[in-house]
Parts: sequence; structure tokens; C-alpha cells
Amino acid sequence: MANDGSQFIIATHSPILLGLPDAEILSFDENGVHPCDYEDTDSYQITRVFINHRESLLRHLLGNET
Repeated sequence: MANDGSQFIIATHSPILLGLPDAEILSFDENGVHPCDYEDTDSYQITRVFINHRESLLRHLLGNET
């Protein structure tokens, strides 16, 4: 449908949906509504940290830090 010119408004935290080609990402925060780069989204940053540092992040989240 998008290839035929349809537009979609999707509210999501999914880094996969946010990363779709040509997606216009809008951030709603204390500064109002504004465009946001994919790499600047919390969803992307949290997923990147989890993928790159899963063990230490899980230790921290689960209170198993030594």
C-alpha cells in the first residue's frame, strides 16, 4: 500500500518499525513534536545497548552486579 502512495501513522517503540526505509519519525517530548533521526530514538539506543552489552545490562537490571 505504501508503494501505491498510502500513508500510515503508527505509534510504536519498535526499533524495527522505526527503521523502515523513508519513515518520518516524530518525537513527542518536553520540547513538543519534532522530527527525530532513527539513531536518536530511545528505542534504537536501548536496543543497541542491549545487543552490545546484554550480559552486563541484565546483571544490572536483575540486581546481580558484583
